[in-house]
Amino acid sequence: EFDLLVANIEDFNQASTEVVSQICAQFPNTPLLAVHSYLNKELIKPIITAGAIGYIRNDVSEKKLIEAVQKVASGTKCIVTEST
Repeated sequence: EFDLLVANIEDFNQASTEVVSQICAQFPNTPLLAVHSYLNKELIKPIITAGAIGYIRNDVSEKKLIEAVQKVASGTKCIVTEST
C-alpha cells in the first residue's frame, strides 16, 4: 500500500490514458500524480479522466513538484502546466 504514486507517463509505448488506467487498476486506492510534457489542457483532461488525481509537467520547479505531491497525496486534484 502506497500513500502516493508519481509516474512519468511520457516514456511508454502506449497512449498516456492507457498507462494511467493500468496504473490506477493495479493500485485502485492510491492517488496518482502523472508527469508528462503536455501543455494543452485538451491533452491533459483525458489523463485525469483515466484516473490520475494530478498532473504536472516534467520540467516544473522543485517547489511546484512538492506542492503537487502534497495536494495529490491528500486527495486534492492538482494540475500544474507551468514550466520552470
